Amino acid sequence: MRETTRLERLGALSSLDLDVARRGTLRVQLIGQIRAAILDRRLPAGAQLPSTRALAQRWAISRSTVTDVFDQLLAEGFLVARRGSGTYVSPALRPPVRVRSAAAPTSWERVSRRGKLFADITTRSRYVDKAPRAFQPGVPAIDLFPFGVWSRIAATLLRNPPRELVSYGDPAGFRALREAIAAQLRDRKHATCDADQVIVTSGTQQALDIVNRLMLDPDEQVWIEEPGSLAARATFVGAGARLVPVPVDAEGLDVARGIAAAPRARLAFVTPAVQSPTTVTMSPARRAALLAWASAADAWIIEDDYEDIFRFDGDEPPPLHSAATDRVILIGSFSMSTFPALRIGYIIAPRALVDAFVAAKAAIDRQGATLDQAILAEFILGGHHLRHLRRMSGEYAERRAALQRCFAQYLPELPFTPPRAGLHALLALDGRDDVALAQAAARRGISVVPLSPLYLERSRGNGLLIGFAVASPGEIRLGARKLRDAFVDVRGRKLAAR
Repeated sequence: MRETTRLERLGALSSLDLDVARRGTLRVQLIGQIRAAILDRRLPAGAQLPSTRALAQRWAISRSTVTDVFDQLLAEGFLVARRGSGTYVSPALRPPVRVRSAAAPTSWERVSRRGKLFADITTRSRYVDKAPRAFQPGVPAIDLFPFGVWSRIAATLLRNPPRELVSYGDPAGFRALREAIAAQLRDRKHATCDADQVIVTSGTQQALDIVNRLMLDPDEQVWIEEPGSLAARATFVGAGARLVPVPVDAEGLDVARGIAAAPRARLAFVTPAVQSPTTVTMSPARRAALLAWASAADAWIIEDDYEDIFRFDGDEPPPLHSAATDRVILIGSFSMSTFPALRIGYIIAPRALVDAFVAAKAAIDRQGATLDQAILAEFILGGHHLRHLRRMSGEYAERRAALQRCFAQYLPELPFTPPRAGLHALLALDGRDDVALAQAAARRGISVVPLSPLYLERSRGNGLLIGFAVASPGEIRLGARKLRDAFVDVRGRKLAAR
């Protein structure tokens, strides 16, 4: 084989595209591009490279940069150095064989059976974003949160932080916050719990993940509300569970239908105080039936506190947890009562299983952000959280009333009932294409969530979730007009306006 000349060696490398303005250092660019040239055989095995001095002059860069690049590629085995001779492409390197396929598989096609189930949930959740704009459900009025108070608490704690705030701590969470959470639940919900049962998590999703790891074996059945939370379903799919959709009606979860479908299910996930997404409150009869079933089937109940912190009818339902502390696992978060990015939630674990829950939490992430937990603890213990909740309860009541007025004015043809609790309303659509309407609304700068993708079984209901927490009364009025126009886009005719 003819030996390559110095000019040819320079030519093989002169095609490299170096850009000092491009993201990434010149060293990183050179390593990647020379590695690619070797794998593509533009620099064949055994080829001699020019000297570092010649390349530095050619590219008008520092010789030390080229030397660093050669050293890295030597360490990776792409190059070999011969004393007194120079640097060569490794003759032992075998570029990978590239097999052409008829159709390159997508990322979901390459994953496990559970991953394929995730694909379906992910596809549906494309309709759900969390942009803080009218009428996005699940987002509080972040602009009204007292960040000045929060920052003063943070500054005080950081001025001379105790060691437990900046070192490793208890995987169960910062003790003062656990005590504050337990006290709040006892006062507000009459829950029977103490600080030792509180496990602080990074939101509801992590709480569900921990519960699933401890309570579920693969292929066990789980009752889920139909329609229900896509995020919750994803955690059960990740645990390898078999999802059993149980219909929700005006009284909440239809326990009789659940028993008929899966009498020996291992677990039931419910939002009894404010069902998501229908906003109904589970009736006392259904609560009793659910607890009776769980006892007979030796099953667990996960009770998600969700948006129950804001009620407008004054009728505070008792938590399931208060009636069966050894059977019901209560979970919740502070996303709606503070701000979503805080990412602090909790589990109230059965007393006999506290050690197991703490061990599972430690295995997942060792501990949460202790400083954020300490700030939240001070925020609660100083009375700031309660004052904020009282203020926001009044604000959200006004926004709920504004939403009702605007729907009566701009969308009178649609039956609209404001929710008794929670921060979104459900607008029934009588078979209209809710996905198309949500997409038309998004094009006009507002966010509504279609109901139909929230069913596990297809074609069970159509509607729109209309959040009223994030928008001011003025923004609600503007959003109602835009939503009316979105209906025009989809239906081709205007609704009568009063």
